[in-house]
Amino acid sequence: MDEKKFDLKAHHSKQGTYKGIILAVVVAIVLILNMFLGQLPTNLTEYDMSESRIYTVTDQSVKILDALDTQVKILVVAEDGSVDERIEKFLTRYAALSDYLTLEHIDPVKYPSVLDTYKTEENTVVVSCAKTGNQQIINIADMITYNDLLYKATGVKTELGFDCEGLVTSAVDFVVSSSMRHCYQMTGHGETELSNTIEAALKKTHFNMETVNVLSEHSIPEDCELLVCNAPTGDLAIDEIDLIEKYIADGGQVILLFAEEDSKLPNWNSVLGSFGLILGDGYIADMSNYYGSSYYRIFPEISSASALTKGLESNSLLMENVRVLELTEEAPEGYSTDTFLTTSGYGYAVTEEKQEQGIYVLGCRVSNDKSGGSLTVYASSSLISESITSSFTSLSNVDMFVKTAKAGFNNDTANSSIPAKNLAVSYNSVKNPMIWNVILIFILPAIVLISGFVTWLRRRNL
Repeated sequence: MDEKKFDLKAHHSKQGTYKGIILAVVVAIVLILNMFLGQLPTNLTEYDMSESRIYTVTDQSVKILDALDTQVKILVVAEDGSVDERIEKFLTRYAALSDYLTLEHIDPVKYPSVLDTYKTEENTVVVSCAKTGNQQIINIADMITYNDLLYKATGVKTELGFDCEGLVTSAVDFVVSSSMRHCYQMTGHGETELSNTIEAALKKTHFNMETVNVLSEHSIPEDCELLVCNAPTGDLAIDEIDLIEKYIADGGQVILLFAEEDSKLPNWNSVLGSFGLILGDGYIADMSNYYGSSYYRIFPEISSASALTKGLESNSLLMENVRVLELTEEAPEGYSTDTFLTTSGYGYAVTEEKQEQGIYVLGCRVSNDKSGGSLTVYASSSLISESITSSFTSLSNVDMFVKTAKAGFNNDTANSSIPAKNLAVSYNSVKNPMIWNVILIFILPAIVLISGFVTWLRRRNL
């Protein structure tokens, strides 16, 4: 009997030893696995659950990073703990995408010499490449944009966009390629300056922005690769007509956006006539593709056959106070016409005297087949007005303009402009809202009332 008890105790003792060993092995495996996972980059261990996916790197950036073959350093120069957590998190995930990227942080309060070494200021991100000797400095404050119009009107700062990826990718692309193009804005005719949003988008595409008064200079600068005339309220001088036409014939790129005011511009019309276009009187309304309760706020029909419109972020644009722009004839000899934005078949040219139905041009590009020079015309500068681009951030107005600016140049991975991720409240941009108003305000309530009355009547008769 005692011998059996001893065997039973020995058996239980062995089982306890085995269980202890197994438990120790499992704990060791968990600890080792936890240590291993802790060493993995955050882009492999964390999932982007943010509403606008601000931590997710776009395919455009991935393509540029995959093409890297030299080391690039991203240096955050800011006091410890002062940088927005979203920016810190994004930069960490971004740097993990390429073995050629390194991310460093230096506190200029502790190490003030860093400011002289990199010729920068506090609260900046310095992107540099030792092989090319290039560097670009990004102001951290520019990585989160705000609604300037709302701030001026109410004094309330409202976040508009998260532009960390666009700025950093543009800087990485620049320091390894050194590509920079020169864009001049015309002045002297009552033009409107390009908004901060548009200038920032062009700079990310490696355009250096300057201004020029063609009349006073008697020429277009030799290094001008893109000439933009935004919302002129005054006309060209006679001398400027020849300068602009020659500039295009020699390979220059011109973008013209007509002002929303109904100004008479006969000399600009003379230039348009040389390219098979004409600016008429009045404004365009669209009875089919309109926003809100105004037929003059138009969703353009976007041509799927145009290279300009391929790859737009969304398939929607919004323009208002659109001038009457029409083709006069086939493209002049040696030129090709690309009408990439139009009204629907229910477009109307409206003046005080009459209304004429038709399909009207909202955006058109006429290119010289030999030199590659081009004139791109938008029937309204509202395409890039801050009132639309800041209020309707889900639309592709900015992207459309950037594609227009890039159209005359080689389409490579360089000069890629990545738009800011949306942080603002997006307004609905529904076509033909009157139909939905009728359905939601009248038809659905009527159905509910009738069905309720029928149910009540049936129960009453039971």
